[in-house]
Formats: sequence, structure tokens, C-alpha cells
Amino acid sequence: MSTTTMTPSSIENIKLVNKITRNFMFILEKYSDNINTLNHIDYYINNRLDGNIKKIASSNHNDGVIKEREYFINKFLCSTENIFYYVETNDIFIHYDLNHYKIFEEDSLRSQIYNEIMQNHTNLSNYKFDIESEIINELKKETLFNCIPESSTIQNVINCLMTFFFDIKESAKYFCCVMGDFILKKSVEQVYCVNNEILEFITLFEKTIADRLGDIGLISSNQFVCNKVLDTKLNKHRLIYSQTNSKVTLWTEFLNKYAIDIYAVCIHYSKRYLNSEKYIASNRKKLEKILYLKNNSVKKIIQQFSMKKFKTDSQTSITYENMEYLWYSYLKNECLPADIISHSEFHALMQYERLGDGQITTDNNDDINKNNQSYTSLDHPDNDTITNVKQFLDENLQHSESDQIEISELVEIYIEYVYTNPTLNITYTTDILNEKLMLDMVSYFTSFNIINDGKTIDGISCSLWNKKEELSSFIDLVKTQHNDKTKEIVENLSFNEIYTKYCKYISHTGNVNKIVTKSYFINFIIKHIPENYIIFNKISKQYWNSN
Repeated sequence: MSTTTMTPSSIENIKLVNKITRNFMFILEKYSDNINTLNHIDYYINNRLDGNIKKIASSNHNDGVIKEREYFINKFLCSTENIFYYVETNDIFIHYDLNHYKIFEEDSLRSQIYNEIMQNHTNLSNYKFDIESEIINELKKETLFNCIPESSTIQNVINCLMTFFFDIKESAKYFCCVMGDFILKKSVEQVYCVNNEILEFITLFEKTIADRLGDIGLISSNQFVCNKVLDTKLNKHRLIYSQTNSKVTLWTEFLNKYAIDIYAVCIHYSKRYLNSEKYIASNRKKLEKILYLKNNSVKKIIQQFSMKKFKTDSQTSITYENMEYLWYSYLKNECLPADIISHSEFHALMQYERLGDGQITTDNNDDINKNNQSYTSLDHPDNDTITNVKQFLDENLQHSESDQIEISELVEIYIEYVYTNPTLNITYTTDILNEKLMLDMVSYFTSFNIINDGKTIDGISCSLWNKKEELSSFIDLVKTQHNDKTKEIVENLSFNEIYTKYCKYISHTGNVNKIVTKSYFINFIIKHIPENYIIFNKISKQYWNSN
């Protein structure tokens, strides 16, 4: 015979049933002699008691569902795993996992809520869509303008900005404050002088954010200017210059992955410090360079320039054009805009510095030769190099649509040029001339098309090195050696093999520093040798027998 195990709850239920039965029997006995009352009790039991008991049972169940529903909604909204921000412009959500901000579609969010209900809260299944809508509506009240990024997110953004652009964290934070001011549509009176690298970053950042979150109005504000000033009120200008030569390719991936992180950090810093001007006021000593144009007049800047390496020398002079380049170079090296003053105003102030109380004053009031446009009895270590390079460029470079020359090649040609030209003063040439300086002077003194990240001048040839003629002579030599059996070619030669032959040939017969690049060589081969002799990047052996 089987026995049923009684649980504590079932025992309590039996006790309660027995108690209810006793109480009910007591009531019946009390009215046992009153037939009218007994008839009403009988009617109530048969027609109403069961329905009322069902209502009581249902009410108890609903109270449990309501409590569970409130618990689920509050738990979802308060969980650190469910930090969401709504972007009304694009009707999307941003999810923050305490490290990075990422786009999260509303359908995915609804699916997440649905699955959580169906898997762990089945009592709420009849209300799942209502719960979804209630949670979504609550989350739509949160925008990114209210976000507070974790320190890990902030440090990642600041460290990357320092890697790509800035030398100290305060500069990176200031940059974030500035962009945050624009994102939050604060009133901004300042003008920000930036260099090419910073402007490229801001432009791509704004485009990336516009595609994902909507327009933020950075570039359209016209308050970011590249290497120039907007007016003569320099005290409104702030300098934000990259301290590195970081290329777009280095930070594009970072921007694509973490643009919204940058956006959030910019908002956070702008709100934390009220605005960028408040931030810089609290870090003035470390950020003095940013305020350089506010704290220095043009006259003072020219005074500082005039104390850089100039010396009096009765045997020398500096032309106006050379002086303008020295001024341009000084501004560039000091990360200052190139147009803070016109050339005529610059020369007027320089004349004052020479004839007044400035650093480069001489005793001769005629030392500024207005007729010949030069500063006489004055010298600078770079003056001869500037003059020599200008002469070199004027005499030897000419436009040639189908040709190009590398800056590194130009330096080698120039050094050879000055050493073979006895009329030039080369005192300083070998000490300071390099590719950077050559690129700088070519950019300043000519209108040549510079490509390949400043490595190549396109559409230009040099009379001191006819590269095409040299390569034609090399190809003819290989043909001659093949035909007279000196160095017969018995198989197809790859581009690499023929280029290696060329390099060895120049190393034995010419200047090892004047060897054309592999890409230039291959382009020449493709254009010079008929295409029927080129097979899969190889030169057919039959070509060497052709006329």
C-alpha cells in the first residue's frame, strides 16, 4: 500500500480547511432553526460563493503579476548591462558596455526584452509587448547628452589622441572640450587655428558622426581655420596644432571604430568644465601655446623672430623674398598661422626693428635698400641655401606632363649641383639641406604638383638628370650586349630582374644616389616597350632581338 508524503504547505492547507469547515458548521448550527436564513445560505453557496472565491483567487494572482512586472522593468532599466541612449535624428539606440558606445537597433533591443521574458519570466508572457513598449519609451528619454563615460573609455580616447596628435594629455582634453562645446551647441566666440592633420581629423570625425548620429556643425561653423587667421583680432584665436606628422591612414581605423566614444568624451569634458575656455584657464601654464596669439601682438612676434639667428655683416644682404621665406619658415616651425600679417606690413615692422630698438639694428640707416628690395648688411645661416635652391629650381626644373621626380632625388641632384658650381656660396648647404627643407622650399617658391604624401613632384623633369634618356640608354645597352653575345638573354625577364640589372649598372657607372625608383622604372618599361613583348609582368626574350 502506497503512502503519500505530506509537505509542510499541504499540512497547513488541511489545517486551514478544517478550521474553515468548523467555522462554517458553527454558523449553520447557529441558524439551524431559521429556514429563511438557511435558504439564503443555500442559494449563496450554489450561485455566488464559487464566483466570489474565483475573484479572490484571480486578484491574488494579478497582484503577483503586477509586482513581477514592476520588478522586471526596474531591473532591466537599472542594469549596467543595459545602458542605452536614444538618437532621435536617426531613430537608433546607442548601447554602452562600460568600455565602448555602439549602435543598437530598436528591433534588436525589443528582441532582447522578449527573449528575457519568455525564458525567465513566463508569468509575464501575456504582457510582453506592453512591457517592451514601456521599457523602450523609458529608454528614449535618455540621450547621449546625458552620458557619463567610464574612465577606461576616457583614457582610451585621450591616449589615442596623444598617439596621433598631441604631446600632453592636457592638449588632448582641451581639444575634446572644444569639440564638445560645438556638439552641445554652446556659444563659441573663439576661432581655432589648426594645421592640416587636425583639420582632416575634424572633417572625417564630423562626417562619421553625421552618418551615424546626425550633423554636429563643426566645419560649417567656419571657426576652424587651417594655417590662417580670420581677422586682425588675434586675441580671439586659439592654436590647436598636431605635434606629430600622423597620416590619415594611421587613425582612420580608430575613428571608424570609436567615433561615438570620442563624441561621448567630448560631451563629458565640455559639461564637466563648463566650456573649453574654463578648462584652459585651469591649465594655463601647460597650455600657454594655445593662447599664444591672445598673449602676443604681431609686433611682439616679429621682435621674437628678429632675434633668431640674424647677425650684421657688411658684406651680405637678404632679399625681401628670402626674408619672407625665413618669416614663413619661422611661423611654420612655431606652429603659427602664415597670414597673421601681410608682406608689406611685415617689412614695415622689420624695418622698424632694424632702425628702432629691435634686435637686428645696425648703425647704418641705409641698410634697408628699398630700391633693390633687400636688407643690406644683414645675414642669416639659411640665406645662402635659400638663394641657391631658388636658382637651382629656376634653372633646372621644367614642366613635363609625363615625367616626375622624387624629392629625395632632387636633394641629390641639388647637392651635386652646388659642388660643381663654383659661383655658389655653399657654406651652410651640406649642414642643413634635407628632404624636408627641399620640400618646404619647392612648396613655397613654386606651383608644382606635389603628390604621394610630399615625396614626389608630378609633371616635372630636371635638366641635370634626364631619367628617361638614361633608362633608354640602359635598355639599348642590354639589347646591344644581347645581340653581340656579351650578355645574351635566353629567357623572359621579370620587371624585378631587369630593375636589378639597372641598379647594378648605375652602381658601376654612375651616382648610386641617383637611381630611379622601382615604380618609375616599371612605368617607363610599360610605356617604352611595345605591349606585345610584355607578358605577365615579364619582358619577352624576343624583344631583345627587335629593332
